[in-house]
Amino acid sequence: MSSFPERLTQLRYEKKLSQKEAAFHLNISQALLSHYEKGIRECGLDFLCRAADYYNVTTDYLLGRKVSRYGLSGSELEDCEEDNSFSPATVYRACLVSSERIHAGGAVAGEHLDLLYALFIYRALIATANSGYIPKRWFSLSTKHTDVLALASIERMLHDFPDRAVDVKRKGGSQPLCIQTLIAKTEDYIKKNCAVL
Repeated sequence: MSSFPERLTQLRYEKKLSQKEAAFHLNISQALLSHYEKGIRECGLDFLCRAADYYNVTTDYLLGRKVSRYGLSGSELEDCEEDNSFSPATVYRACLVSSERIHAGGAVAGEHLDLLYALFIYRALIATANSGYIPKRWFSLSTKHTDVLALASIERMLHDFPDRAVDVKRKGGSQPLCIQTLIAKTEDYIKKNCAVL
């Protein structure tokens, strides 16, 4: 498991910050940050909390006590019996597991994934509102054409995003059951409802 100095340095690299820039944002001197990153000095609780907030991770992750950046326990990232059936909980767990793995690949990859998830939820909400299940007033967009333009713009941005942030070979690991179930159910739905396949 990684130590505090390694995690602190890794998070700074992921944000593509120099020590000077990170030290400024963390309200300490560059020399002190250098000492923390090299393990020469131990930080206080105030800095630990400030760094966790700044890098958007838990203090347990920063200290090297947990693998999850966001407070998920090891058991929450492991397969469970409910993952055999397709349900909202399985979809949610698939999102959590994939998010944890991709965020571990770097800040850019994590932000890209978060935007992609947001797009999917946004599209689902629009479809749900158009079907009358939720109020259309939840959306600030004035016309249906604006919806289409916004979605097209986001999809273009996601499509054009450079695929260089995550080294899949480095991550390894077996395919989680929740991901297997999600893929199987989705592919089955597409095959049954799309004449193309």
